[in-house]
Amino acid sequence: MATEQVNQIARTTVEQSQGSQEISGAMDRVADMVKQIAKATREQGKGSELIMSAAERMKTLTSQVKSSSQEQSSSSSLIVRSTEGISSMIENIKKACGMQAESSCRIVQAIEDIAESTKTTVDATRVMDGVAAGLSQQIGVLSKEMSIFKIELGK
Repeated sequence: MATEQVNQIARTTVEQSQGSQEISGAMDRVADMVKQIAKATREQGKGSELIMSAAERMKTLTSQVKSSSQEQSSSSSLIVRSTEGISSMIENIKKACGMQAESSCRIVQAIEDIAESTKTTVDATRVMDGVAAGLSQQIGVLSKEMSIFKIELGK
């Protein structure tokens, strides 16, 4: 009986030793897992810092893009207004050219009318010269005839 108890104690001791070894192994594994968790947490913290840094840079870039877009929009509006102004000026120039062309046509027509009137006046003047020359001859003849008449009256 005593041997059996000793054997029982020995087996229990061996089992307890094996259990202790398993518990020790489990604790080592738990310690490794805690180390891995701590490492993963540190890496996650670094990753979070990188993400926060990248997010901050993205915020800055987004602000710059927004500012650039607003400037581009303002520039585009200015270009549109300038283009409309140029189009209006071109239309005004076109109208002025049309008016100038009409005025030039009227001037040419007036010059042609003056030329025609001048020709008519020259022709009328020539006719009048002919008539005046004819009248002058008739006056000369009439003067001679009158002088004869005066001489005969005076006798």
